[in-house]
Amino acid sequence: MTCIGSEIETLTSEDFGFKKLGQAAILPSYDERLPFASLQNLDISNHRSLYVACSGNKIVIGKLQQLRDYIQNDAKSEISFIWEREVDDVIAVKLIRDEKLVYVNKQSQVFELDLNKLGEPSEVFNFDCDLVYVKFWRNSVLLALDSNGQLRGLHLVQRQLTSLLENVAAFDLFQDKLYAFFKSFSVQVFELQSWN
Repeated sequence: MTCIGSEIETLTSEDFGFKKLGQAAILPSYDERLPFASLQNLDISNHRSLYVACSGNKIVIGKLQQLRDYIQNDAKSEISFIWEREVDDVIAVKLIRDEKLVYVNKQSQVFELDLNKLGEPSEVFNFDCDLVYVKFWRNSVLLALDSNGQLRGLHLVQRQLTSLLENVAAFDLFQDKLYAFFKSFSVQVFELQSWN
């Protein structure tokens, strides 16, 4: 109770999807040794009812319904995956157009896996310097900031690398806009429409 009056009651409605389903560990932890400043270690394909997750040194692809059942049963049963691999230092995963898994590791390598075959992933690109931050845009472009402050875009279908900006300290995306924070302490906003 506050000194002004009674507290306002908070209601959570199941109509809005806020009901907690549960919580369960499906991957090994990073053991407090996070490999990167910002991780993108979960992605979902609603069309194929699949998810991809990575943590520690493992990547898994599984069915959404099995994950939901596993969580709702309080992890009392075993969970199975349709694909899993031991992979070190993964910093980002993305399901691309319901056809491919793309992942990036700390060593600046980009790998791709065909979701229809689920065999061995193949390396499709290797950046020539250490990456500081990566983000996927519109399922076709990987934006990568390197340790020298250069922001580049890798078109994943065409395998085309384009230099976008220099002297970048950080960046983020919102819809089709790129927000760049420069080392000169200025912020600029750019349209990314022409990149798809």
